Amino acid sequence: NIGLLSLVLRVSQEPISFTSIFCWSIARTQKTGSGMSELDLIHAQYPRAAGIFSCDEYMLFSDRELDYIPFSHIIASLVGRTHVPGSLTATWVNADDFINAWERVIRDIRYANHDWVVKADPDAVFSADALRQHLGNYKGQASSDRGVYMKNCEAGPRGLQLFGSMELLSLGAMKTFGANRELCKTMIHHELMGEDLWLQRCLDQIGVPPLEDYLFLADARGFEI
Repeated sequence: NIGLLSLVLRVSQEPISFTSIFCWSIARTQKTGSGMSELDLIHAQYPRAAGIFSCDEYMLFSDRELDYIPFSHIIASLVGRTHVPGSLTATWVNADDFINAWERVIRDIRYANHDWVVKADPDAVFSADALRQHLGNYKGQASSDRGVYMKNCEAGPRGLQLFGSMELLSLGAMKTFGANRELCKTMIHHELMGEDLWLQRCLDQIGVPPLEDYLFLADARGFEI
């Protein structure tokens, strides 16, 4: 049937819309109050292709060598601290650790093959397939030259609306960030900051517009309770 064949050919030539994501994490060997470390979570996720390992590409940083995990890199001295007097975060003062890691992600350049970059904490539970589908709703905004980043917390402390459990930057936002990252290092006094507050202030100062999406992340600290 020539008419049916023509229809099949037209359908098959339509481009397939696919949202690609590059994910990365930092995993420390330090044990938490539960007796587990972030690295223990990574050990559980890797053989199951869970967490960042379910993304299209990934990158992992740790304070221990992980030869058996491809694309893992060592940061010999992770200097993040907790319970720091005068700090601007209730959890980790760790901006320096993540500034170092973001620098490596940018220099690695593989992120440029993807639509979005996701920094996820090792204890963030997410489905890469569901995240791809959700981010597909923002293709128009994400395609702008300066890109966009995702605000995921409506009522965080000190104006924080980008909670570090999951940080989402479009490709355009990553390129803008990469081109202006030295300004953020020098203009923002981050000695007492968590990495998420530093990143939010950086992106705001260099003109990356935010998207407000307060439903995709379930983190009790991001809501007034």
